[in-house]
This record gives sequence, C-alpha cells and structure tokens, in this order.
Amino acid sequence: MFTVIGCMLTGIGAGILLRRFDLGWINKIVIVTIWLLLYLLGLDIGGNPKIISALPTLGLTALIISVTATFGSCLAAAALARWCRLKYSAPRNASGAKISLWEPLKGSLVILLFFAAGIVTGYFDLLGSLEVPSRLSFYNLCVMIFCIGISIGHNRNIFDNLRQFDRKILLLPLFTILGTLAAMAVLGIFIPYRLPEVMAIGSGQGYYSLSSVLIAESKGAELGTIALLANVIREIITLVTAPFLPRIAGPLAPIAAGGATTADSTLPIIRQVCGDDLSVVSVYHGFLVDFSVPFMVSLFCAI
Repeated sequence: MFTVIGCMLTGIGAGILLRRFDLGWINKIVIVTIWLLLYLLGLDIGGNPKIISALPTLGLTALIISVTATFGSCLAAAALARWCRLKYSAPRNASGAKISLWEPLKGSLVILLFFAAGIVTGYFDLLGSLEVPSRLSFYNLCVMIFCIGISIGHNRNIFDNLRQFDRKILLLPLFTILGTLAAMAVLGIFIPYRLPEVMAIGSGQGYYSLSSVLIAESKGAELGTIALLANVIREIITLVTAPFLPRIAGPLAPIAAGGATTADSTLPIIRQVCGDDLSVVSVYHGFLVDFSVPFMVSLFCAI
C-alpha cells in the first residue's frame, strides 16, 4: 500500500512539473492499465479450480454479502453528503461540456468484458505454457496509479478546489466502515453464518487478497473462499455501477462503495465520474479504509 501511495505522490509531483505540456495521452495509458488489471484478476480467478467449483454455492452467499455491504456503505455516504450539503455535479471535459453518462458506463462495460475474458482464458488455459509474471498485476497497478497522479498534479486548480469542501468530508472513511458493518449486522440475522464471521467478511472492504487469507487461516477454507469472492465482487460492483451511484446516492457514494480499493483499482472510474477534486478524497479514503482492514478482520475473527 505504501508503494502505491508513493507512486501516486511521485506522479503528482511529476504532473506539477509538467504543467506546461499537454498530457492528454496520460488518460489513454490509464485506460489500458485498467483493462490489463481486470484481465489479470479474471485470469487468476478462472485458473483457480477451487474458486470456480465454489461459484454455484458459495458464490451466491458472497454476492449477497457484497451487495449488502456496498449498499450499507453507499447509504452512509449519502447521509454524509447530505450533512456536508454536497451535491453531485457531473464532471466536464476539456471544452467545458458535461461528460454524458454513457462515457463512464461504456468504460465500465469494457472493463467487465476484460474481466470476463480473463476468466475464460484462465478456465480453459488458453495461454498454455505461457508464464504470466507473478508481479505483473502489481507493476501494472503502480504504472496506473503513477499516471493518475500525473493527471491530478497537472490540474492547476485541484488543490484550491478542495477548499470548497466541508471538513466533515474527512469522516468519509469512518462512515464507509460503519455503514458496511451496520449492513452486515442486519444481514447476519438472515444467513447461516455466525454474526462475527459475516462482519469479518464485510470488513474486508474490497481488499480481497489480505482479508481472504486472514479469514481462511482463522475460520477455514469455506469462509476464506466466501471472503475472496465477496470482496472481488464488491470491486466489480463499484467499477460497473459507479456511473449511476452519484446520481442515486450522492457524489461520495462511488468512493464509499469502493471501500479499500479507492486509492488504486477503482480510482480511475471514480475520477471519471466524480472529477479530479474528489479523486484526492478517494485516495485519502482508500488509504485509511485499507489500513483498517487487517485490524477489523482480525478483531471479528477472534470473537
């Protein structure tokens, strides 16, 4: 996580230094890295027989948990936005015209297609003997975050525009966590798992790699698999629904929905639908929620 934050800060610094130049091509690099990131994620899932075999049964439970967790966090974000009197304003392109809903939605659908292509490739082993470097996803993520940092730093007005926000917006990570946990507490009444186990899965906040390992080691492979699927699904839900969420639940909803991923994998789509100003809030939110995951998951696993 600290490496990713370092890439972001370095990119912002580079963007500030390069403000005299036209860097419109940076966004194209970001789009390509998003496609590759989701393809590699799908490749990992499709190539894992245990995950694929668990989809018909455990996958449904994971879907219910992820949808409920996302709903709870968005509801909390809507309450905070109302408290801050923050209203959604569609971002504008370079010419000043509002970006239509179709633009980010089209990007979300393409992302979903790359994710599906990765699953198919992994499931049918279409790459054969071709070895995919184990760290490729991480390096790709670093490039993406660096380029987003450049884009943010290149915007001359972004840090001045942040002053327009109410300071209560800094409570967004807390609202995201509390909204998720409240939703999990309600859901725990209806599904056949102990309440602390459901809370532990929800506390993953989209950080599927760490949370699934912690839960699997403490509670067994079944819950670990559900945690992995639920948190991957939450990330995908954010990527696909982000264009609609600000119009339904306010401008903070896509950030809350992304949970711990808003400083990395879901940041590009959040920036596209919410604008550069809230991108900085998204990075701050992702860092703090990400930091909370190991503590919250470990706490509920110990109960």
